[in-house]
Amino acid sequence: MSLGNIAFYGMWLRRYMIDESNKDYVRLAKAKGLSEGNVMFKHIFRNAFVPLAQYIPTAFLNTVIGSIYIESLYSIPGMGGLLVTVIKKHDNAMVQGIVLLYACVGVLGLLLGDLMMVMLDPRISLGKKAGDR
Repeated sequence: MSLGNIAFYGMWLRRYMIDESNKDYVRLAKAKGLSEGNVMFKHIFRNAFVPLAQYIPTAFLNTVIGSIYIESLYSIPGMGGLLVTVIKKHDNAMVQGIVLLYACVGVLGLLLGDLMMVMLDPRISLGKKAGDR
């Protein structure tokens, strides 16, 4: 289920890395004598990955949602198949429990995505700084 997402991210990461490698700060880092690996990982990859980091939680949620379809289609035991079964049986308490669990996983995934963006890009902060509006 996630192979399509991996190919999508690989394609966009390549595009962003090519764009970043043509910027002035990369040329400056190379002129200072930094190694190619150091420039590639610490400068190019880190800045190219920031736009993709915001889509990783969404891809994770899509994978979780897709498991509902896959498990019910192929009769694989799991939470997705269980959700479909309890909806058909009108077991409201169990439906609420599973949906609450999926919602908690979703919120946690979005929070981790935001934290990952803060770690990758020092210009992004979660708190309000003094002097900001």
